[in-house]
Amino acid sequence: MIKSIKESLLLLVMMSVLTGVFYPGVVMAIAQLVWPAQANGSLILDGSGQARGSYLLGQDYSGKGYFHLRPLTGQDNGGRGNLAVSSEARRQFEAAHAKPGMPAVLATVSASGVDPDLPFDAAVYQIPRVARARHMSQFELESVIQKQAQGGMLGPRYVNVMRLNQELDKISGIH
Repeated sequence: MIKSIKESLLLLVMMSVLTGVFYPGVVMAIAQLVWPAQANGSLILDGSGQARGSYLLGQDYSGKGYFHLRPLTGQDNGGRGNLAVSSEARRQFEAAHAKPGMPAVLATVSASGVDPDLPFDAAVYQIPRVARARHMSQFELESVIQKQAQGGMLGPRYVNVMRLNQELDKISGIH
């Protein structure tokens, strides 16, 4: 019986080291060699090499000259967290934020709270506001959005808001 317990504990330790240390280490090493930017979180670095965000997480841009994400969880909804689709609080939130002609995604809270992308039509809806604030033509902004758009072949077109706003800053000479 004691021999059986020793063998079981030895197997537990070996499997813990193998699956908890060795395997993750090998996978991480391969990822660092093959996809270093993605393995480190797709970080956005400024000119000095300082991390300023990630392309995988929604970043809050609140200025009029920037494209905005959909409302993030806990931010514009009074701190109530994610609002269930059928909840009265969600209906009140949507009614307070929705405007005529606005894509629904701009008036609803993100499920995860960190969505980095925006549907193409939601970005296009924001063109007049951003164009006025940046003193750019709407045609010029639409061209930038077209260049930044992804997807569309088998799914909906979308735009990474962080990349879009960074591109606009480059064009404007802000960064």
